[in-house]
Amino acid sequence: MIGTANIELIQGNSATVRLTFEDLLPAGLVPLDLAKFDEIRLDVKKDALLESPVILALSIGDGLTITGDDENTLEIVFSRSFIGTDIRKLRYDILFVEGAVYATLIGGSINITGAVTL
Repeated sequence: MIGTANIELIQGNSATVRLTFEDLLPAGLVPLDLAKFDEIRLDVKKDALLESPVILALSIGDGLTITGDDENTLEIVFSRSFIGTDIRKLRYDILFVEGAVYATLIGGSINITGAVTL
């Protein structure tokens, strides 16, 4: 995994998170065109163990959207039903597939914190 981004969510809310990707080339940082990937998938688990069950899977058109002028921003929509009322810490990562190349470029924790009003 190349990068880490922890996501903070609030109990009982829905949320949209945007992650912007850049590629480091000899000329410097340039926007990473996410549209070039055949598949982008985000999986959420209770912990980082490979054998742990996936509790949420999002893909392009189903919770994930590529946005931005350079198509280098990934918009992630977390529904209120997923966030729920439990205060918890989860793990996620995002898999990018281009041809026969599979790469997990980013991952981290999802922290769901308490709210007074639900």
